[in-house]
Amino acid sequence: MHTVWYTFYIGYLEANFASLIYTAFVSLESNWKDWLTDLRNGYIKPDLNIDSSVRKRLNSELSPFPDRANELQTEFERGFLGIAKKIWPYMNFILCVDSGSFQVYGDLLRKTYCKGLHIYSPIYAATEGFIGINLWPFSPDSQYLMIPKVLFYEFIPIEKSLSCEQPETLLLHEVTEGEVYEMVISNCSGLYRCLKESVKMCSFLFIPVRGCCESCWIP
Repeated sequence: MHTVWYTFYIGYLEANFASLIYTAFVSLESNWKDWLTDLRNGYIKPDLNIDSSVRKRLNSELSPFPDRANELQTEFERGFLGIAKKIWPYMNFILCVDSGSFQVYGDLLRKTYCKGLHIYSPIYAATEGFIGINLWPFSPDSQYLMIPKVLFYEFIPIEKSLSCEQPETLLLHEVTEGEVYEMVISNCSGLYRCLKESVKMCSFLFIPVRGCCESCWIP
């Protein structure tokens, strides 16, 4: 009964990226009948093509739970809109990065499988480096406090980005609150003036740093 208690009282789901959680739910929706058969029987179906050592390990962790399988089947047959909260009623939030190219998956989760659940995206990062951290976990819209000393940033006003082939750039202290900019990034690894193609609105937050106040940009 311990396994049933644990699976019912899940409080949150966590993955590196929103795409991983979305893909997991897509797989659940496509294969739930097979999964429930395994849950009822307490072992992995014999015709599943996996290594025998993996099968042995998985089967050693499983026990038959027909009651839980019946509960899940009832919910799955009703549809998968908001399914996360239906099968795990004690779930509070989803923890994953949904910034940048992963935003589309975060939006899909909010509209489909995880409807009604808050998604907390803790960081804003890219291949070029670490850009910002989300200090507002309960905000419905993700916003990030930029880390100004990790990368070197330049900013292009959006109207110039669209109209000029080689627009002039602004530095962090030159941006204006409420304006929209495209970021240009340089890092210590040799990446020089990479156009991020990420359009962000600028707002400001004053935080105490070593007894004084410094202005940090929130994209």
